[in-house]
Amino acid sequence: MNRRLLFKQVLAFLFVSPLTRAKVSLQDYKSNLFELIPSLFSLNNEMNSSLRYKISFIVDANDDSKNVYFKNENGTFNILKEDVYFDKGLFYSTNGQVLSIYVRPNTPARIYNREDRSHKFVSDVYLGKIDTSTSTSTSTSSVDEKVGSTGKFHKFITPEYFGAAGDGITDDTVCINEAIASGYSVFYSARYLISSSISPVNNQKFVGVNNAELILLKPKTSLIKTKGVSDVVIKGLVLTTHPTLSKPYNGSCIEIEGAKGWYIGNNVFSNYGASAIFCRNSSEMFIYNNMFAGSKGAAGDVTLWGSTCQSKIKNNTMLSGSDSAIIIQTIVDGDFCSDNLIQDNNISNCTRYGIVVYNNLSSKKSILRNTKVIGNKIYNILGQVKNPSVHNTKTYGAGIYVLSAENITIQYNEVSKCNLLTNSSTLAPGCIGLNATSNAIVSDNIISDGAYYGIFIGDALQQGKGSNANSPDFIPDGIVYVQRNRIINCKRDGIFIINKHSVIINDNMVEGNQGCGISTSVSNNEFYHSMKNITIANNSSCKNKLDGINLSDAYCARISGGTYSNNDRCGINLTSFGTEVSLLQCQDNKIGISISDKGMKCRIEDCNLTSNDVGVLSVVPYDERGCAFSKNKLSRKINASS
Repeated sequence: MNRRLLFKQVLAFLFVSPLTRAKVSLQDYKSNLFELIPSLFSLNNEMNSSLRYKISFIVDANDDSKNVYFKNENGTFNILKEDVYFDKGLFYSTNGQVLSIYVRPNTPARIYNREDRSHKFVSDVYLGKIDTSTSTSTSTSSVDEKVGSTGKFHKFITPEYFGAAGDGITDDTVCINEAIASGYSVFYSARYLISSSISPVNNQKFVGVNNAELILLKPKTSLIKTKGVSDVVIKGLVLTTHPTLSKPYNGSCIEIEGAKGWYIGNNVFSNYGASAIFCRNSSEMFIYNNMFAGSKGAAGDVTLWGSTCQSKIKNNTMLSGSDSAIIIQTIVDGDFCSDNLIQDNNISNCTRYGIVVYNNLSSKKSILRNTKVIGNKIYNILGQVKNPSVHNTKTYGAGIYVLSAENITIQYNEVSKCNLLTNSSTLAPGCIGLNATSNAIVSDNIISDGAYYGIFIGDALQQGKGSNANSPDFIPDGIVYVQRNRIINCKRDGIFIINKHSVIINDNMVEGNQGCGISTSVSNNEFYHSMKNITIANNSSCKNKLDGINLSDAYCARISGGTYSNNDRCGINLTSFGTEVSLLQCQDNKIGISISDKGMKCRIEDCNLTSNDVGVLSVVPYDERGCAFSKNKLSRKINASS
């Protein structure tokens, strides 16, 4: 060899980083290398993309076929001979160079946590394509043995390794199913057309990067459909039907039955016909931070049917125009639906309801309990769909609708502009509507601009009448608490109670409604001659077009504390039996307190009645003690005609 040439080669070896000493042509290796996707290192519970990790590749210095590579800007592949660092979604060399890393099939690696000074070991990982040429009795079995012993191995694959085009034109169903059958987690990075349902296996992840999309070609079919498959992750994908379909098809994007432990997060759902996510008889579903759009006319965005328990629907954006955004519903005898959470979702433009919690009363033996509806924003709920069972009227439209549930909490929600096209009071038409429900808490909500009622509490189905309802031995059913809500500018009453025993209404601010601030009523039926166990305390009910409180058909109710002022008719209007009124203030109303009790004397104690046209107007005798009258045009008017 020429001496001058040899000298140049030695200098190049001495002064070039070990990272770049060995170069391999793209042509030699491009067909057998797999580019690492940073998202791979942020998927399991031990690792997170916001943390830093050291990655040690286990290579064979004597075998080039087992080396790991990085690629220069000129497209040349270089053998990697040092550890790599992963920091906030990027790979780095030891000198801070950003790297694109390429590995061969079944490349082993070890992950260390760099946040710990000891570089604590986190996980073993096998990277790259499955080596199908290797028999199951060799490498695959050894990997599976380690999986069983440590639970730390995570395997990754892409549909492209099985021939998928990912071009949005070619049918990739067969290739995707082969990737799924491997048992590896499947990573999608392109647009894939599929012509039939696909199903992950137990403990598998479907993860999309670069806005990866799965597009279903076949109508009346669900895109992802499983039964009895658990512990699945669906993350970062766009899931849709074929865009050429003229109408929403009759299937779901994800249909799950008899499963446990799914995580469905950071996906986009569109153009579905049933529910985007439909879960039946499943538990521990976590549906988080998804976008639901473009499915006007669909049945729902998320539906939990039957015995579905301990699931969470959180932080989703639901602007699709579906019938209802979220449905939790029992179906048949024996269904037990419990401990589900609906929290921090953004919901609008639904044609029936925003959120439905529904115990199917055609099944008398089903149970729906312990649901929490917390911190959601719900607005523009239309109620435009006709109900064929109620004279084809528009009975829907509540922002939150609950039927026959037990132990439900509805708290910290913002609900506005509901029942916009509703024209019937049959199905609890309120921004929040409860029917036949006991042991409920409706608290700390902000409710505004409802086209019907703000909060509607009813029991038209006589599910909660308690024992001995019409006798002195009455035992009330579970209490409904309506407390600390702000209810403004509804077209009818702010809070309306009908046919419901055992309601406590306290510390609410009810203002500027077109009907009454708070009202009660009984429909004509044998069970509800009057409602029992009604308590109204410490509310502010002001500037309503009718009464601050209109208490009708209640038996020995109690009203205490609070302010009832500037109402166009009465501060307190009593058409009940033996009501006790105490320690409240009525001012600047046409009538402070109006009394027409039905057979039992009303009692008024220690009330302050100021600047009303009439302080107390009564058509029947009543008991009064300790009341203060000032600046009224007339303090009392007794035995007047109504």
